[in-house]
Amino acid sequence: MTATALCHGTRRGRSGLIRTERRWGIVLALPAVLGFVIFTIGPMIASFFFSLTEWVIGAPPAFVGIGNYQSWPGTTCSGSRSASPATTPWPRSRW
Repeated sequence: MTATALCHGTRRGRSGLIRTERRWGIVLALPAVLGFVIFTIGPMIASFFFSLTEWVIGAPPAFVGIGNYQSWPGTTCSGSRSASPATTPWPRSRW
């Protein structure tokens, strides 16, 4: 046997081993990737959708677009803060 025949023979054996290890790596990583997508990215997308709708429980959601962001508490239509502390829904700090 020549040196090239030995190399090609072991190369085929290694490529099968590499393919098998790669498949097992994908199979074992798949639950972690699916968990990340379902429990992290999924709620992010759902939250973005909910932020663009006005949804009353028991009724279908009504799409309002960026209207929810335009009527942010404590802001005027131009986007500047109002000076009145009565318009803010949270208590102001003494500091």
